[in-house]
Amino acid sequence: MGYGGVINVITKKPYFEKGGMLSYTGGSFGLSQLTADYNTPINDSMAFRMVADYHTENSFQDAGFKKSFLLAPSFTYNASQRLSFDFMAEIYHEERATAPVFFNTNRADPLSFKNIEELALNPDLSFTSNDLTIKNPRFNIQAQMNYKISGVWSSQTAISRSVSWADGYYGYIYGNDLGSNQFEQDITKENQSNRVFDVQQNFNADFKIGSIRNRLLIGLDYFSQQIVNNGSGYAAVRLVTPEGDVIQYDDNHPVYMTTASIDSLLASAGNSISNTSKQTYAAYVSDVINFTPKLSAMLSLRADYFDNKGEKSDKSDDFDQFALSPKFGLVYQPVLDKVSLFANYQNSFMNVAPQTVMDVDGKNPRIKTFTPEHANQWEVGIKTNIIQNKLAFTASYYDIRVENRVTPLADNINDYDQRGKVRSRGVDIDIKADPTAGLTLIAGYSHNKIENMSSNNTDFYTEKGRAPGGQGPQDLANFWGPIPFNVAKCRILALVLVAIMPAYTK
Repeated sequence: MGYGGVINVITKKPYFEKGGMLSYTGGSFGLSQLTADYNTPINDSMAFRMVADYHTENSFQDAGFKKSFLLAPSFTYNASQRLSFDFMAEIYHEERATAPVFFNTNRADPLSFKNIEELALNPDLSFTSNDLTIKNPRFNIQAQMNYKISGVWSSQTAISRSVSWADGYYGYIYGNDLGSNQFEQDITKENQSNRVFDVQQNFNADFKIGSIRNRLLIGLDYFSQQIVNNGSGYAAVRLVTPEGDVIQYDDNHPVYMTTASIDSLLASAGNSISNTSKQTYAAYVSDVINFTPKLSAMLSLRADYFDNKGEKSDKSDDFDQFALSPKFGLVYQPVLDKVSLFANYQNSFMNVAPQTVMDVDGKNPRIKTFTPEHANQWEVGIKTNIIQNKLAFTASYYDIRVENRVTPLADNINDYDQRGKVRSRGVDIDIKADPTAGLTLIAGYSHNKIENMSSNNTDFYTEKGRAPGGQGPQDLANFWGPIPFNVAKCRILALVLVAIMPAYTK
């Protein structure tokens, strides 16, 4: 369960008309993408659709690339007016060489550099090579059955299966001694599979009690995941400076950024053999109540039982926990179907898997369990759809407070407690305009301030007032708008003139 919302992936479904689309996108640093979308009805009750995509790009750095290929077939069968089936699949393959994550401290010491300028990191360097790649193929399949039970009740049954792999090299650059400008580069060879199975049963009802409309959802969800890891351990490859200098550990036996050299180094790093699994059993109920056409409220509750089987070879690595998550929402439309004011609150949680902890000297390994991580979130905002549906505007302010985060102990980084607290708050603004037929403009802006609300006084990642590690920028802005055909021709002509003009002015 994600704090602040989740990403909803919508699969393109078949429709009962012939149609298709072919597009090409090109850009800087070798960006090239070809997308095809073909749809056809088979008969009055069956339709088929296929989406394919090929993508390749290089990097602005001295090494780095990405190649991917996607096939997404889908099939719809309307067995009757009350019963329908949808089948969707996704076959995806990706290979890439990416720059390692650059940590500018060893975490145990204070920051030596407060910004990128002080670090003097050369942005043109990748600290890797195109020989060290990682492949991430995946296969997803889903089947849905929708059945209209009556004029009030309907049923949706969804079964999905997903398998993904990670096969290749991953690494990071880690801070060395305090005050040193040399950083250790570590690497591993991943060999991991992730298998997920999910079954969801939903019952929806739309009915009235007196003059009050109710839209009720009752559901059950079963989720299972198994992760098998047969990758290598980590090995220290070399020391590097942010400016790009390389210091070998052994000048008589240098290590190069090639598969042969890295494989030879990793041969003595051992293997990280693991087979873990977990299951989640959930039940939930939600009701959207329309008190009047302008005023509605949402009440919901989710019960979640988490059963972590842990490491298959370790019988003691077994853990389960139970949690409840309530949600409330309110929407008022001062101008019906034009302006909406909304507010919502939710109590969310994340199940925390047990971890192996040790004494300060690294001895006495044991399994430690944790209670679920909890978050309380509220949000208020406004949503409009005005000027004959040509302008849509949404603005919201949110505040999320997370408790029970797992953090290292002050006197033992090999052990953890749950004193961690984090607060995230900010503003989201989205604008969508359709000024003329065929022209859509989309713009957005977000500001997010996230900071630790507690600290163990030794780990800067959890230092009070500091943003937790791994966060992006506080401010983000985006804009999207297509170029109408006649404008596109003018733009292309202008680019051609700019390209050839220097030849005629020499």
